[in-house]
Amino acid sequence: MEHFWEEKRSEERTYFEPSDTGHTLEATINGKSYQFKVLDRGLGGMGMLVLDSQVEVLKDLRPSDQIAMIYTSPKGSLQVNIEIRHITILTTGPYKGHYKVGLSMSV
Repeated sequence: MEHFWEEKRSEERTYFEPSDTGHTLEATINGKSYQFKVLDRGLGGMGMLVLDSQVEVLKDLRPSDQIAMIYTSPKGSLQVNIEIRHITILTTGPYKGHYKVGLSMSV
C-alpha cells in the first residue's frame, strides 16, 4: 500500500488501510471513550488516525503525554502504554484534513 504522508523514519513500517484492517486503539481520555484506527506500525511505535469528527480529543493530547490504551488487531487485544510523539495534520491523500498522531509504545 502506498502511504500518503512524508515518512521521516528510517526503520521499516507496516502500513494499514484504516477502513478495513481491524487494527484499533481505544482509550478513555478526560472521561470520554474513543476508538481510533491505526495507520501504521513499526518497531516500538505506531501512527493513529484522528478523524476530524474526533478532533476535540486533540485539545487533551500533547507530545510527551502518556496514556494507557487497548490495542486490538485481528489476532487479539493487548493493553499498551503509549507516549504521544507528534500530532500532524494530513495534507494529502484520502485522509486529508484529519490528523496522524505518532506514538511510541510499550507493554
